[in-house]
Amino acid sequence: MISSVLFPRRFRGEQPQAQPAAPSWISKKSTPILQFFSSLACSHPIHTVVIVAVLASSSYVGLLQESLFDAATSVRKADWSSLTEGSRRLQVSPETNWKWQNVDQDVVPASHVEHLALLTLVFPESHSAESANTAPRAHAVPFPQNLSVTPLPQTSNSLTAYSQDSALAFSLPYDQAPEFLASVQEIPDDANNESRETQHGHESKMWIMKAARVNTKNSYIRWVTNGWTEFLDLLKNAETLDIVIMVLGYLSMHLTFVSLFLSMRRMGSNFWLFTNVLFSSVFAFLFGLIVTTKLGVPISMVLLSEGLPFLVVTIGFEKNIVLTRAVLSHAIEHRRPQDKDDKKSKKKAWEVSSSNVIQYAVQAAIKENGYEIVRDYAVEIGVLILGAASGVQGGLQQFCFLAAWILFFDCILLFSFYTAILSIKLEINRIKRHVQMRRALEDDGVSRRVAENVASGNDWPGSDDKAAKDTSLFGKQMKGSNVPKFKALMVTGFVLINICRYPIYPASTEDESDALAMRQIKSSEPSSPGEKRSFPELDKMLAEKRAPEMTDDEIVAMSMRGKIPGYALERTLKDFTRAVKIRRSIISQTKATSDITNVLERSKLPYEHYNWERVFGACCENVIGYMPLPVGVAGPLVIDGVSYFIPMATTEGVLVASTSRGCKAINSGGGAVTVLTGDGMTRGPCVSFETLERAGAAKIWLDSEAGHGVMKKAFNSTSNFARLQSMKTAIAGTKLYIRFKTTTGDAMGMNMISKGVEHALDVMMSEGFEDMNIVSVSGNFCIDKKPAAINWIDGRGKSVVAEAIIPADVVRDVLKSDVDTLVELNISKNLIGSAMAASVGGFNAHAANIVAAIFLATGQDPAQVVESANCITIMQNLRGSLQISVSMPSIEVGTLGGGTILEPQSAMLDMLGVRGPHPTTPGENARRLARIVAAATLAGELSLCSALAAGHLVKAHMQHNRSAPPTRSTTPAPASGTMTPVGLAMTSAVEKAASSSKLSAAATERARR
Repeated sequence: MISSVLFPRRFRGEQPQAQPAAPSWISKKSTPILQFFSSLACSHPIHTVVIVAVLASSSYVGLLQESLFDAATSVRKADWSSLTEGSRRLQVSPETNWKWQNVDQDVVPASHVEHLALLTLVFPESHSAESANTAPRAHAVPFPQNLSVTPLPQTSNSLTAYSQDSALAFSLPYDQAPEFLASVQEIPDDANNESRETQHGHESKMWIMKAARVNTKNSYIRWVTNGWTEFLDLLKNAETLDIVIMVLGYLSMHLTFVSLFLSMRRMGSNFWLFTNVLFSSVFAFLFGLIVTTKLGVPISMVLLSEGLPFLVVTIGFEKNIVLTRAVLSHAIEHRRPQDKDDKKSKKKAWEVSSSNVIQYAVQAAIKENGYEIVRDYAVEIGVLILGAASGVQGGLQQFCFLAAWILFFDCILLFSFYTAILSIKLEINRIKRHVQMRRALEDDGVSRRVAENVASGNDWPGSDDKAAKDTSLFGKQMKGSNVPKFKALMVTGFVLINICRYPIYPASTEDESDALAMRQIKSSEPSSPGEKRSFPELDKMLAEKRAPEMTDDEIVAMSMRGKIPGYALERTLKDFTRAVKIRRSIISQTKATSDITNVLERSKLPYEHYNWERVFGACCENVIGYMPLPVGVAGPLVIDGVSYFIPMATTEGVLVASTSRGCKAINSGGGAVTVLTGDGMTRGPCVSFETLERAGAAKIWLDSEAGHGVMKKAFNSTSNFARLQSMKTAIAGTKLYIRFKTTTGDAMGMNMISKGVEHALDVMMSEGFEDMNIVSVSGNFCIDKKPAAINWIDGRGKSVVAEAIIPADVVRDVLKSDVDTLVELNISKNLIGSAMAASVGGFNAHAANIVAAIFLATGQDPAQVVESANCITIMQNLRGSLQISVSMPSIEVGTLGGGTILEPQSAMLDMLGVRGPHPTTPGENARRLARIVAAATLAGELSLCSALAAGHLVKAHMQHNRSAPPTRSTTPAPASGTMTPVGLAMTSAVEKAASSSKLSAAATERARR
């Protein structure tokens, strides 16, 4: 339709299409041009912003010197023709029902029509009681006697009370108005008819017409005063309907500003994007205004005040919002092409990974929305051009001409100035995420070096992204070594401007040569001396911190002598891989264990091609290698409407295949649904007092609102992410156990909580409990890495319930069982069997299997499988379908810190879309991972129970884990040769009882029951 092309999107009211149409020929030609200019702005955003700001400031200064703010030099001349330019011509007659109507200025009145002129003389500051000047009366106004001048009575106005001015109105024939105007240039002050003699003669007070003054340059104070006077004059002479319309226009304009602010806030910017959109619009207004005035089109403040609100409301800021949303969306989603099998998608992904992400986000957003934005601008400018050419009087032509230029410059600034602002915003967001992630890792106990390394690896430009490293806010080639040169150039420029001397540039290769030298030292191998060094020489080299220059054998010898501790090899050698290799040699040559460990040095335990920088100081000590584990994927599994492949690191055969079968069955029923019922990690310190009375007083204080407030404030002050939720206390003699429950963002958070608990207990001691003794920060009241009912009841970490409904035909065809059999098996095995064993939280088939495999694959703490695998599996027949659910109250996972900083585990989290901290909602990634764990456990429970019900468990393990199942020559079997029925004992008993004739009637009935 024509409307879909000509009208902007905000006026069409249509929903976005699911599949966008193919771009038109104009779009294909115009989009690359827009991308080119926007890429220039994004490559040098600081330069772009500064240049635009300087040009806008120059335009503003030029406007101050022009006629816009100087009314005395434009239309306020003393001649009649200048004063009639802004006047109106009204007509009243029987044809108009004696109502005033506007008449075109070009229409010549008929000879029989009485053509009158209405003139108003305003005397400023003459109505005030404190003013020394009083307006003259009408009879005191001098004019020639041959003029037919009629004074008009004053009319009351509701705004008269706010004005301090007086006015006199006169009516006279139109052809006599110029002569009357010339005669009233000076009017004597009849109320204060004072006179005095001066050296120039006799002088008296006179009212002088404003336009007759010699000084035409007004000061700012005079300009503001005149503006206020004119504003009140407009209000007094305006119609009520016009005032109402203008008030509504200004209200709508401010509501448009509020809408812009809320839209930008929803996109994560509370202030800066909103402010810069307004700056861009103001700059476009200044550029349009200076061009309009230079072209000779008269623009007055009255015209601007009346027209700009309606221009803002009509045009709005939708284009800025659309471009901002597209840029931010592409910046977040750039790593996940939708079609992974498509060659174009792979090429696109490669291009993104090898170029700057900020540039990509802006270019992709312009490719997606640039043509539509320019088209909307073109349509709006075209309409304004028609208005400027319409010939309609009253200021419409002038304002349409100005508005067209404003939109033209607004379009240019949108793809230059504002895209540069978006580039800076994305870079600031990256820096904020970097700092936020580093602080979260430091709060979780990771060293600053490792935290900085992990945060840098999590930045948009990857560690192998050379192009991105070379890009910054100051241009494509601004590297770290160029910063001193940039500073030198800035200082030199200031010296050149202020002193006008030729600068002497400092040498710019010193830093680069130092960097190259450092690289050579780091990458160089230790030299092998011609002669074997003596131990005194080696001791001297070690004291001089020249250990990296030693050979491997020399370092081993020094370590065997106790000169270099085995745990300090990484810090001493500054080479992590070499340190691991030498440690293996030391362990192999240690005499106390050499008969057992002598094979370690040449063992198949790998140690090369691994990023040990993330391990040192964070994950493991005394490293001798890494243990590869096979990682498989189960699924895909639909969880809350999103499909996931579940990574599982395991050495148990059939586990991944079994879980995949459960995923297939769950997907056939519509997928799994999860509910998060709790989120809070715990730490339970133990404190003691001398008497039970003091312990009880401490418990009462902690349980009170005042005590909780003090502890919460102290705890929350230790971290940007840890927030205390609740405290649970228990007394055992004089020992007091306090269970802190807190949120920890996306980190699992044990170290974060421990730091907060220590500080909170210190504050508690200063609040009147100086006699308190801290026995242990962890008093097993948490409880961590041990089975406990408190975790089952109160929860720990993330509490999740997952559910799925499997149709009966899927149970039969995929799971090879039936609904009633599975329900009965679950009751007998998972519920009754676990109760018979007095299990704590183990009312499931093998939840720990799934949890452990996912924990190993995603870098979680394997020891916390103990409480994370707390699970109760429930099955029931729901109208013929199988309803299965798992309730897991203590899943302890995180996507930040711990093993998640390792690159392989981080890659698995990235595959699930939950790596690192969530960009907008802290903790959302960790909660999503807990939901995935619960849903995967649901799939594993479903598949294993089905295998048990069908008798396929042993057969499946033997088929997948053995080349051939072992057999025995003599297998016990019944004499009749009948096989033991595979199924549930309860079901078999019913069938046997029904078919047996030897049982009594009572026994048969009991069997049926």
